[in-house]
Amino acid sequence: METLERERERIKVMVKAIDDLEEIVDEYGHDYIYETVSRREDNSFTSCWYVKDDQPDCLIAKFLFRRGWTIEELKSCERTNIGAASRRFPDRLTRDEIHILLAAQQAQDNGETWGAALNKARAEAFYLIKNLL
Repeated sequence: METLERERERIKVMVKAIDDLEEIVDEYGHDYIYETVSRREDNSFTSCWYVKDDQPDCLIAKFLFRRGWTIEELKSCERTNIGAASRRFPDRLTRDEIHILLAAQQAQDNGETWGAALNKARAEAFYLIKNLL
C-alpha cells in the first residue's frame, strides 16, 4: 500500500508540473519562441538566461519563479541546465520534475516553440508515469 501511495504522489507531482508549464505557455502562446542571446552560424543557440532585467526570462525560470525560487537563486544558476541548477538547491524539485523540465528546456534551447517544449515535457511525463504502472 505504501508503494502505491508513493506512486500516486509522484504522478500528482508530475501532473502539477505539466499544469504549471501549461499555464505559462498559455500566457505566452504556444507559438512563442524564446529569444536567446545569440545564435551560431549553424543557427544553433549559444546561451539562454534564467534572468533578464531582474525578471525570470525563459520557460524554466518562469516555472521556478512561480514555485518560489527567488531572482537571486535563478541568477546563481545562469549557464546551467535545470539538472545542475536543481543540485544547487536540493529538495526543491523531484527527480521526475527535473526530467520533465529538462525535456522542455532542451526543446526551448534548441529554438523550438514553447508549445513544442510543452509537448516534449508531456511526453517525458507520460514516459515516467507509464514506467510506474
